[in-house]
Amino acid sequence: MSGTIPKFPYFRDISGWQVLAFGGGHIAERRVGTLLSFGAHIRVVSPELTPGLTARWRAGEIAWKQGCYEPDMLSGPEETQMVLAATDNPAVNTAIFRACRERGIRVNNASNQEECDFFFPAVVRDGNLILGVTSGGSDHGRVRRAAAALRKLVKKEELR
Repeated sequence: MSGTIPKFPYFRDISGWQVLAFGGGHIAERRVGTLLSFGAHIRVVSPELTPGLTARWRAGEIAWKQGCYEPDMLSGPEETQMVLAATDNPAVNTAIFRACRERGIRVNNASNQEECDFFFPAVVRDGNLILGVTSGGSDHGRVRRAAAALRKLVKKEELR
């Protein structure tokens, strides 16, 4: 473990939250999918979308603004409760992080774990049983293996 203090797992109702995601790639796709499963309303800003995000947009599950980040796209925490900075440009993600901090909006910068108000865990879910796994950004492979093992365990428990 690095010299940082581990993060406390904080589970919270986010149903109805307005989430703004900058970036339409695979990281954004995974995170948007997770947030949708917990009832968040998502707007994606990106020049293009992955096929998975395109399908969600066509199905009306997300809103999409074709374009790039502009500071005036951010309002305040009363209108946007969470922002994902998941563009393919770390400098843009940092600009998004700084703008969110100025406005008091929770933000996760996918390209820099030091610029995150919260981490995205691997989520293992079976109905109301919800497990979140994280290594604080230090070992994604270990998190992936642990989440896979937990999914098998949860599935095994279903058979009892």
